[in-house]
Amino acid sequence: MSAVAESVTLARKRYMQRSREKAQARRVFICAACHLLADSTRAHAITCSTACRVRLHRNPELLAARNVACEQLQVSVSSVLEAAALCRLLPEAEAAVRDGTRTIASYRPQMCAALDRLLFEALTERSASQATAP
Repeated sequence: MSAVAESVTLARKRYMQRSREKAQARRVFICAACHLLADSTRAHAITCSTACRVRLHRNPELLAARNVACEQLQVSVSSVLEAAALCRLLPEAEAAVRDGTRTIASYRPQMCAALDRLLFEALTERSASQATAP
């Protein structure tokens, strides 16, 4: 055994395993407060940041209509926000999910890749504009 493997406790190994599993469960969704794309490892996340969570808490009417519709359809708000992100990132996948041939969960890796691509493009564009500015 290597020195690193011996120096890690069993509890630490379990923690590292859970961390890897969590990283694989990344979800992309539309923030309920600011309507921008966001990602989280939490299964029921509906806001992208603490500021948006506070905004929803102070303005419950922002989420009230969506809550009523979700209760009538018996779906969670987080799944509706994830479906909205799917429609925004992968519009070609919308028909397959609507028909029931595929699930949103089967598109999560592609959604994460599409979000990462958007973030990379935005960052490279920003760094290029800063490099050309006097």
